[in-house]
Amino acid sequence: MKAKYLALIGVAFLVSLDVLFFILDLSPSGIKLSAPLPGKTFPRHFIAEGHAWHKSTNSHHIIKVIAENKKGQRIVKTAPRDAVKYEGQILFLLNSFHTSIDLNKDLQQASSAALNPDGIWKVTAVLNDEAGREILKTTHSIRIRQGAQSREFKAFS
Repeated sequence: MKAKYLALIGVAFLVSLDVLFFILDLSPSGIKLSAPLPGKTFPRHFIAEGHAWHKSTNSHHIIKVIAENKKGQRIVKTAPRDAVKYEGQILFLLNSFHTSIDLNKDLQQASSAALNPDGIWKVTAVLNDEAGREILKTTHSIRIRQGAQSREFKAFS
């Protein structure tokens, strides 16, 4: 008797999971910025990463990460998509992306004015299609402070 109920619960769980993924697949495009975490404090060097997807036949979308503050400081970087490689050849691109932002180095390259980058920054991930048109974007506000501990996870550290 208990086995029947357990089997019925298991089947209901699998069917509901199927329905959930079917609904999620209906979304033609999406973007998620999973790092840096919104509202947290970071050092002047951090990683911006997330997932972006665009339902098209070619799927050659481009992700840009923009970091800017109220002082007019702005950094724009193209975030490369992660890829599956075999023997040096790219088999296919993934929907995940990441890029490293070093405010000290990137701001020096952008201009000669050495302004203090500490304070509130908006980090925006923008999904552009093959033609360069903006499809979606998402923004997080973070605090930058020199000497803050890094929140970056390093495997085997």
